[in-house]
Amino acid sequence: MSALKEAIEQGLDLLQELLGNEPALAEEFARTRGWFAGRAREAGDAARRADELAARRHREWFLLERPSEHLGGVPVVALREAWVAAAGGPLAAHAGALLGSRASAFAVTAVDRFQGVWLRDLFGAGEHAVEEPEAAPELEEGDLVVGRLFPSAEGVCRLSPASACFRDPRLLAAVERDAARMHGARRGVMRIGQLELERLFFGGAAGGPEAASPGDPAVRARDLLRGAGLSSARTEGILARLAEGARRGDGTVVGAVLDELAFASEADLGALRLAFVALWNGTAGTAAPGNAPGPPVAGAAEERVRAALARFDAGRAAGEDLEGLFRTLEHALGCAEGDVEVEGEEIPDFPGAVGALIEEFLWEEEHARGRAVPAGHRRLRLLGEYGQRIGVVENLSPRDLLDFAGRWVLDRRRLESPAAAGELVAALADFSRWCDAEHALVLGAGFASLAAELAADLPRLVTLRARLPARPPGRLAPFEVAFVGEAEVVLRDPEGSERTAVLDPPLLVLLRPGDRLRARLEPPPPILGAVYPAVLGRLAPPRRRS
Repeated sequence: MSALKEAIEQGLDLLQELLGNEPALAEEFARTRGWFAGRAREAGDAARRADELAARRHREWFLLERPSEHLGGVPVVALREAWVAAAGGPLAAHAGALLGSRASAFAVTAVDRFQGVWLRDLFGAGEHAVEEPEAAPELEEGDLVVGRLFPSAEGVCRLSPASACFRDPRLLAAVERDAARMHGARRGVMRIGQLELERLFFGGAAGGPEAASPGDPAVRARDLLRGAGLSSARTEGILARLAEGARRGDGTVVGAVLDELAFASEADLGALRLAFVALWNGTAGTAAPGNAPGPPVAGAAEERVRAALARFDAGRAAGEDLEGLFRTLEHALGCAEGDVEVEGEEIPDFPGAVGALIEEFLWEEEHARGRAVPAGHRRLRLLGEYGQRIGVVENLSPRDLLDFAGRWVLDRRRLESPAAAGELVAALADFSRWCDAEHALVLGAGFASLAAELAADLPRLVTLRARLPARPPGRLAPFEVAFVGEAEVVLRDPEGSERTAVLDPPLLVLLRPGDRLRARLEPPPPILGAVYPAVLGRLAPPRRRS
């Protein structure tokens, strides 16, 4: 066994041992195990071997990539000092192999039957010399290898023993097309997570074989929700909503629940999307316990679901574009996110460009810089959802950041507390400075002055918005707060006319001159529908975004 390979194995064992000393970490490890597939179609030794490899992929992902709720960061980073202290000199010298490892899909570009192979990272950058004397005789140029790569200080890498090889030119071509399109959309190093690779290539995480019974989609959905940290009460509430929507034949409930989870949890939306669809399809048209049967679901709709899934399987087998197949499946099942077309708007070149940039920022903060990402920084993923129609990252502007933080998150009530508002503004400031430094964008300087005003007002407005009705009745008109008194407020409309309104004291104490709001003043009593920070006045009237 080579020194690097031995160090990797010993290093993972030591990390696992440290993990076992923390009951909360051990619980996280156990409840996420089912996200990685392991069952083979054959029985016996083949199935056992598949389980072993899946367990190894899960272990690598959990220790080297997944941010832990308990630790507030990836275990290999958060436990680095303890690991180095326990490892000692020779083993600690290989810490970079664990800290710098990454999962990806690789194309085999050259093979040395006695030493190893050269692999081209399809999503990352460059080619890598890989020491694989055991596997090299089985590999050929043009193979697709999916797994985790461990670097060494000398520049030679090792592959995880749980990596898989696919000898299918059509599949390799499909992955290369996906990667080329993503690279063409923006600059910088692309990253793909091990959980995403599991979903695409191993059948896990998003509807594949799991510890839960494959015949019970409710069990699978429940495990995924609980695995994402949701309480039992919230999990059961979501499942009840999905079941009721299915009985009514209302497919929009799937998208609505996914939309909520996107902003309020760290759930794997890809896995949940297909689990929810399976649950919806299995429940549709059935009667609720103790109730009369709901409206029947048309046979044509059921056939549409079966046809969509069959089309996806056929396309995957033929090596078609993977992202395109998933988008087609989502649209066919009526649960695609962000697919509302707005008249006059062009479909972006790469709808996930902003989200991908955010993931790169989070990845670099966590891995490349070797420090835990503040919990508030993960709220930047909200900006990825907001920016779905920004197809080129160079088009992201300080005005977009202001519209996002000053309007969008408030309207959707995505900030659960004043502290969350402050964390989001700080995260946006860090992200914008990083964009300037790493991608030559012009965000940091332009957002700096806006950030100061947002930080002063946004926490207060989160508290105020929580006291306003979610869906106020009647038509709302725009106003600016001109004056706040002890019992009344003076509002100025866009034409400059002023009106006086008497408001409840809890609302008055939270208003400030300059605040922008929408309200209904007649008939009394006045109703506030939305309030925005004064800095939002630097924008034109807020644009409607889907």
